Amino acid sequence: MIADAGRVVSQATSLGLPVFLMAHAPADPGESSKDPVAAAHAARAAAELGASIVQTNFAGAPDGLREIAHSCPVPLVVGGGPKGSTEDAYLDALREVMRSGAAGICVGRRVFQALDPPAMAQRIADVVFGSDRPLMIEAAR
Repeated sequence: MIADAGRVVSQATSLGLPVFLMAHAPADPGESSKDPVAAAHAARAAAELGASIVQTNFAGAPDGLREIAHSCPVPLVVGGGPKGSTEDAYLDALREVMRSGAAGICVGRRVFQALDPPAMAQRIADVVFGSDRPLMIEAAR
């Protein structure tokens, strides 16, 4: 997979195209990684291959995601979100993702399976881009 990703990055770069790589750390089938070291390693490897933006499947604590985001030299997005949670719980989790330093989220089923997809898309956009955007609070280190 790494060799394939390298070839794709090389070809895309030669055409001036950005590359989005999904760098998912190992996890049990159907689960997301909760190991920040493995997820940071995967994200960093994708960035070093030349990805313009990297997606992680990290589902651990916000401090772990913060470590991953800070160690990745390109924008990091988080895939999915908690399955089966309410829309409000999902948006609360998304706020934590954004506070942790992620550039955004990759979302699909949360929108297209919502009772009101346009309204859910707007709520997500408000958290990521707009009026509901949480302030990033980080201690200087």
